[in-house]
Amino acid sequence: MKPTKRYHEWRMWHLHAARPPEAILSSWSVMQFDQADLERARWVWQRRPKRRFLAFWRWLAAILAPAVAALFLHLARPFGHVLVDVSFVAGCILVFLFSRESDQWAQWRADYSRAIDRLLCLRS
Repeated sequence: MKPTKRYHEWRMWHLHAARPPEAILSSWSVMQFDQADLERARWVWQRRPKRRFLAFWRWLAAILAPAVAALFLHLARPFGHVLVDVSFVAGCILVFLFSRESDQWAQWRADYSRAIDRLLCLRS
């Protein structure tokens, strides 16, 4: 029976990404595996992207910064327009950085899932 695409996506996001290769091998009670595949899985595990900020705070800053700047727009007219413009650009940069980090994590998860699948697959 072939696993469905939905099951593969669930496994890719939840099963492998949180644990190093040795923990996965011990939890699956795998005794025979290719040493080269283990080294590849370790290498991919060590290349995990770093989380620089929590996504919640980036989105919050991107949404609230223009709103706070708009409050100052009424207090100081010449400075308020500059503040709104700067906060808009900063919000766009934050959104770009968040999407880039999300793409890096998605690529890493896919690479790590393939490495673990290859490690768990026993070739005769």
